[in-house]
Amino acid sequence: MRAVLKLSLEMKEEGQRSASSYPCQNCNSVFPTSTGLQDHQKEVHSPPRPYACHVCGKRFRRAVHLRSHALIHSGELPFPCPECGRKFRHTTNLAIHRRIHSGETPYCCKVCRKGFRQSGHLKLHERVHTGERPYPCPDCGKAFGRLVYLQDHRRVHTREKPYYCEDCGRCFSRPGNLQTHRLVHSAEKRYKCAACGKSFRHYTGLKAHRLVHTDSRPYSCKDCKKTFRGLGGLRIHERSHTGARPYVCAVCGKAFKELNVLKNHGRLHSGEKPYGCEKCGKSFRQLGAYRTHQRRHTGEKPYSCSQCPKTFRHNSSLKAHVKIHTGEAPFPCPQCGRLYMHMRSLQLHSRTHGDGDGGLKEPPRNRRTARGGAEDKNK
Repeated sequence: MRAVLKLSLEMKEEGQRSASSYPCQNCNSVFPTSTGLQDHQKEVHSPPRPYACHVCGKRFRRAVHLRSHALIHSGELPFPCPECGRKFRHTTNLAIHRRIHSGETPYCCKVCRKGFRQSGHLKLHERVHTGERPYPCPDCGKAFGRLVYLQDHRRVHTREKPYYCEDCGRCFSRPGNLQTHRLVHSAEKRYKCAACGKSFRHYTGLKAHRLVHTDSRPYSCKDCKKTFRGLGGLRIHERSHTGARPYVCAVCGKAFKELNVLKNHGRLHSGEKPYGCEKCGKSFRQLGAYRTHQRRHTGEKPYSCSQCPKTFRHNSSLKAHVKIHTGEAPFPCPQCGRLYMHMRSLQLHSRTHGDGDGGLKEPPRNRRTARGGAEDKNK
């Protein structure tokens, strides 16, 4: 444990070095970041590149690299994945992709033991521990650990959304967001969990699901010591201590702790419902609501009671049902003390005292949940 802490401190010190920390061995130039030094060495001290692409003019040191590059222009993808059929230009890319199916993560962080499929991903992750952010935004000064994050961020200032969905016309600022969105129009679930067989449309969904099969929670809150499986979950949790709500609605000024919650809220103002059911035409503001709705057509009931054979479409319906077994009745009548399992039952009871619902309020729920999940129960 001491060795890990020592290595963490050494990496942090390395990330806080002065501007003279990265000298070029070939000349007298110095750079504030290792990335700047690498770029300099490639541009100034690299050997000649005699092999030129006749399409775009890009040059290469070796003929094999030119042949590999030519596949970009031809569109040829000669290496298919035997598990899912996805095709790749290079065998190295195929080998890396196959780790998605196998779950193999051969590159491990020495500080937090998190595993990665690619060495490049590990190097980028190490900046989380060192604090290195070599790419500053020229507009607002915010710095990023990766160039692609800076490029995506700059569209906040330009409001550019160059990625267009041909199915519904929706535009996106990032190509990854467009790729993720396109899966809404497809029923394909190509990412399968090797442990339990559950399938996902998005690799991120599979990655998050895999943590269910492990007890690893490497991220700890410094204030309350609560642990988390992912860094994102920790960062969101920390806002419960600071009270920070960095995402503000431009229409009504309401602030949120999470960007996704702000995006969903924004659709209340715009009326946008981007997730449309192909079977009945009903549209939804949130992807989660759309997925839940699909179970009405498929008959899927993924939430099962551990004490009886009943299954449910909604987790909330399962939680309400479990109270039958536990006998939990957390809603007491303020006038006679009688206990009820559900707030709605208490409200109905309050009318017997002649005061309507007794001023009792419950959180807003969808109509299906309000009916107590009766439609979800097995017959």
